[in-house]
This record gives sequence, C-alpha cells and structure tokens, in this order.
Amino acid sequence: MKMRKTAIGLTAFSLIASLSAVPALAEKDDHGQHDNGKHLGWYKQQYSVSFDDIDGDFSWAKDAIQQLAKEGIVHGVDAKHFQPNGQLTRAQFAALVSNYFSLQPANSNQEDFQDVHVGDWYFKAVEASKDYMTMFTNVSGGYDFKPNLPINRAEAAVTLVQVLLKQNAIQLVSADQANQILSGYTDANLIPQQLRIHVATAIQAGLMKGIGANRFDPLTTLNRAQAAALLYRLQNQLQIPPIDSNGNPVTEVPPGTPSSNPGSTNGTLTVTYQSPSYVVSIGNPIYVSSSQFGSVYLIPNNYTAPNSVSSLDDFVNANLGSKTSVTQANTSVALSTANLAGGYYSIYAADLYGNITKLNNTVQLVSSQSAAISSVQLQSNTTDSSGAVHLTLNIQTTNVSNNTQAVAELVTSGGSSLNPSLTAQTTIYNNSGTVTLDIPAGLQSGNYKVKVTVGNSINQSVNFTK
Repeated sequence: MKMRKTAIGLTAFSLIASLSAVPALAEKDDHGQHDNGKHLGWYKQQYSVSFDDIDGDFSWAKDAIQQLAKEGIVHGVDAKHFQPNGQLTRAQFAALVSNYFSLQPANSNQEDFQDVHVGDWYFKAVEASKDYMTMFTNVSGGYDFKPNLPINRAEAAVTLVQVLLKQNAIQLVSADQANQILSGYTDANLIPQQLRIHVATAIQAGLMKGIGANRFDPLTTLNRAQAAALLYRLQNQLQIPPIDSNGNPVTEVPPGTPSSNPGSTNGTLTVTYQSPSYVVSIGNPIYVSSSQFGSVYLIPNNYTAPNSVSSLDDFVNANLGSKTSVTQANTSVALSTANLAGGYYSIYAADLYGNITKLNNTVQLVSSQSAAISSVQLQSNTTDSSGAVHLTLNIQTTNVSNNTQAVAELVTSGGSSLNPSLTAQTTIYNNSGTVTLDIPAGLQSGNYKVKVTVGNSINQSVNFTK
C-alpha cells in the first residue's frame, strides 16, 4: 500500500482545534473575521472562559489554556472544566494537528490504514496527518494507525517537527547536537534512536520542555494541558504565521511577532553584550544574549556588512565568523573566537522569522600566543543549603598581561559545553587569578571537568563529580 504525501498549508481558516475528550472536532469557523479573502486579525474573536481546574498542579499551563480558549482554539470538556490531565489518543492528536495546520487528505475516500475507515469521525484527520505520524505494520503486511492508542510525548514532538520541517519553519539539529541537548535528561535513553534528532530539535526550538529539572518523559502520554502548551508555543515562541488561501502570509500577525519583512531590523529583537570587555583574546568565548529565539553571530568588520541570515551564514561557512544557537531568550550564550583572525568584529542576532539586528559596539579580537596556564587548583568545594555547589579555583599563568580575561566553564567529561553553559569569569593579575564557579543543585548527576581558558591556553585538570 503506497502512502502518498499530502500538501499542507497553515491557514487562518483553521486555527480552531478541539482538545475535547469526546470524538468531535471544532467547526472551522472564521467568526466573520474575513473580508474578500483577507483575514482581519488573528486574535479579534475573544470568548469568555473560566475553568476551575487549571490551578495548582497545572498552573504552569494556565496562561496557555486561558489564552487559547479565549481565541477559540481549544475547548473545555464543559463550561467550567478543561480536564488538563486528560489523555490524548493518537486520533485526537491527529485531529488537533490537521485542524491547526489545515492539513487535507489527498483522497477523502481512500483507506490507507486497516484500522481507520471512512465512517470513523477521525478518518479525514488521520489521512491528512499520516505522513507526519508514526504508523505500524500489521501481520498481514498492511498498515495500522492504532487511533485509540494514547500518544506519547516523543511521538507528539516528532509529529510537530515533521510538519514544521515541511513548512521550512524549523531545521533539524545534527546528531552531535542532539546528543548534547539530550544529555541533560536522565531518561534520554528511553527515546527511540530514530526519534532522538527530532525530539532534540523540538527541545532546542523551545517547542517542548522537560518534566521537572532533568526528565523528558518521552513515553508518557501527552495530556490536554501539555497539548495546549504546545499550541501556545507555536503561536508565541516559534511565531508560526497563518497563510491565506493563496499560500501567502496574512498581513496581520499576533502581538509580539517580529516584522513580516525578513531581514529587517525591528524593535522587538535586541542583542546584549555580557562579556566584561570589548577587547577579547582569541580563544576566549564572547558572551551575549538575544531577546528572541534564533542565532547570534560574530562577523568581521572588514567585509561588506551582511543584511540577511543567509549572508551571515556565508561568513560562518567560510570560517570567517562564528555562530551559536539561542534556545532561551535573554539567556547568556557563548560565541567562539577559536581560529578566528585578529581584528574588529560585529555581533548580530537573528530570530526564527529572519529578522536581524546588530550590536552598536564592536569587539576587538587580539592575539595572545604567549599566554599559558601553569596550573589550576581546586581551592575549595562547598555546598550551600539549596544544594548548589561552589567551586573556587586558583589559576596560575605565565606571560599573561594584567587584566587578561580568564574563563572557567563546567563541561562534560568529554569536554563538551553544557546547554545552557555554566561559566564564571575573572581577570589575571600578576599571573594569578581566583574564580568561583557556581553549579546549580538541579545539575544532572555525572562526571564533569572544569575547563579554564586564558587566551589560547586551556586547562582541564580539575574534575568534578555530581
């Protein structure tokens, strides 16, 4: 049986998806918000909602549930109850995804699964979303969808990433990046190998988050609160715009969405410099933050200034600059200066929508070939009442100028940076410096190293076990 690809389009006509526990879909109603084919405001229709069961254990999803319910995108099981812990079946999730993204089956009468039939309420939704969801081979050699089987968090992540890949709204992380992202979760081994890259991509994009400090719970059934949170992040973090019936983005976009002119600088995207000096020794990282998800770049000034994400990437691909992904807004990330030439550089930020902005100040990279670390010794190891650990290190150097930056970073036993990074900085004076590295209580148990960088000199002699 051949599974055919289906064309998809994000349309403003279908931003109502029922999360109801009963097998019924919300009507695709535009609420009178269209005029000559043009959508007149994604959020104009507001409903009065008040659920009594979304506080307490589900307060983390309260904003998402209330906002989406007001917009008519999700519904309660009755006027006062949302049933946030209600489980979703694969058929219900297929209905949610196909409605939100306006997926349509290639043939409304062809049955591609032996357990999904034309008369089933979920038939069209399953057929429309089949290319993005897992399927099962049965003993007769055909395919089963298992519509009444609960959908787990890993499957939900993969489905949404598959749809967004088709929309060119997201990029898959590499296998190495996936391993680094998932290393922060103690149950990452439960994620099927073939799904790891997609799950890691969903995490990096901010589409899905862990359960507690260090678990992802990939095999746990997705509940209604989590599903609402997924849609909320699609709207507010990934900022996926609707598309009209002609395949064009609508002219009005949700509040907080960047300008619809890709490549333009706008007030909602800012980049902040967080390193102590604008003069940085080559080999030392530069710390910056961005107000939006996306990437930050370090680009040399002695070339034509880039004006698009593709031109920024050209510098990185030519090994003339560096790039780091931003997966948490307003959180410090490290830009590498390793193997870059000395000179003046600019820092850019790009969001997921293609907008870019540039830091006003320039950064000077200077050579420090003679710099060397003589030794790094653990001076003290203390744990406070919250469980956080504080490592104080004494750094001894040779031929290092006064006020040269030294960076201590907690890395994996293999030398890879954590996500987000854990760093501390100090300055060297008279070839000596002391720095305290603060390690949060929620860090995953395991073996780590402290990487100390001064100029081009690196020392990883101090080990740490959590």
